[in-house]
Amino acid sequence: MQNLQQTLERFRSRVNEDLRVKSLIRNWRRMIVVKADDTGEVFTLRVDAGAITRVEPGDHGEDELILLSGDEQLIRGVFAGERNPAKEYLDGALTVLGDEADKMKLDAISVVLWGEIP
Repeated sequence: MQNLQQTLERFRSRVNEDLRVKSLIRNWRRMIVVKADDTGEVFTLRVDAGAITRVEPGDHGEDELILLSGDEQLIRGVFAGERNPAKEYLDGALTVLGDEADKMKLDAISVVLWGEIP
């Protein structure tokens, strides 16, 4: 089983290899802070000009921030395409703080990468 950082790195690679996602995020510059509530792990994904440029340990959120939090297993499932982020958000298991347009962008990325996840 992959740890959280490995899952996020694999997600980064998948995003950066998908031309449809690259087009979707070409003008998007965000810091996505991912927090595992149960383990205390925190990572920041830097999104800039059509790519996730880095996955860094710690909270490096500055301006243009999105915060995702939940249990580590849930977060790994979301970023691995095994769990539906919209469903987890609506069920209250996944917290997503940020602009509504950013939330929609994250949903669009997951649909493009994995299709509809039950």
